[in-house]
Amino acid sequence: MIKLQNYSTFTLFECRRPLSKAAQNSSSITNEPVTDEHLLLDDNKYIADVLCEFRNSKMAKEGWQSRLLFKKRMFRETDESITEPQFVNLSYVQAQHDYLMGNYPVVREDAAQMCALQMQAEFASSLGDDEEGLLSCIERFITKQ
Repeated sequence: MIKLQNYSTFTLFECRRPLSKAAQNSSSITNEPVTDEHLLLDDNKYIADVLCEFRNSKMAKEGWQSRLLFKKRMFRETDESITEPQFVNLSYVQAQHDYLMGNYPVVREDAAQMCALQMQAEFASSLGDDEEGLLSCIERFITKQ
């Protein structure tokens, strides 16, 4: 449906997320932010079975949400030679999300440069003298690390 030709490193994951405060409190004892749990779906499972299993599970009754997520299961060096637009776009969106969530270690200077490049790519020269807009962009594009 999305016409992805180089799909060998992509797969479906079940993404579980706490919705209610009770689920968030029961899932973590520390004060760390609660993150989504991604479970790799193997080739022998049907999507309907996964969703049915979750609906009938204890987690669903405790206020968790389950959804399907299509993403790369690994990034490889050979991916750099693939020029298929859909592949590049999906890889970029996932890498950007993972970076902003703090999944990749980065030093302060690199984080500042990545933030500036993201702002430049998305807004070019439209920020101008808008201080509030600039601050909200910095918060949006700075890593959570």
